[in-house]
Amino acid sequence: MPSQSLGTLRYAPYPRDSQRLRLYRAQDTVPSGQALPELEACQLYVDRVTSSEWWRLRYPHVTRVKVHWRLGRTAVASPMTNTISLPRSLRTERTNLHELAHLVTPQGVASHGPEYARTYLDIVAQFMGSDFAQELFQAFHTHRVRVAEPSSQEDRAGATNSTRADI
Repeated sequence: MPSQSLGTLRYAPYPRDSQRLRLYRAQDTVPSGQALPELEACQLYVDRVTSSEWWRLRYPHVTRVKVHWRLGRTAVASPMTNTISLPRSLRTERTNLHELAHLVTPQGVASHGPEYARTYLDIVAQFMGSDFAQELFQAFHTHRVRVAEPSSQEDRAGATNSTRADI
């Protein structure tokens, strides 16, 4: 994306994140999966996801993710440092997968755009099961969250299992 000039300050504009609130509202209508109240449990869960064969085939550039605690009510993923920061209230399977999806969604797209929604659904299907992913997909549809078509990379790497991955 070309940068724009603002006086002597130059910046690269970020794509508008127009469906962020719709995506949050949609995911809040479905179960959040297993609670992972301790940070160590979150780290173990993330380690199991990122060391799985499914993950390694699709996201070989993200092999180690560090989980940190965070004050407040929002979780944050940092692709620059491959870290996830979680407040106690959001330490669940779904939140961990939501933040992992941020780490592997291509740069230059909206943070909660169609490409992110596709990545998130694919990860949820693999690690929480296809029934949960279908419920999330239906919530996305209800809340008008746009979802990108599956990429040919997913087709080459194999279809998502119909059952939950053994993590």
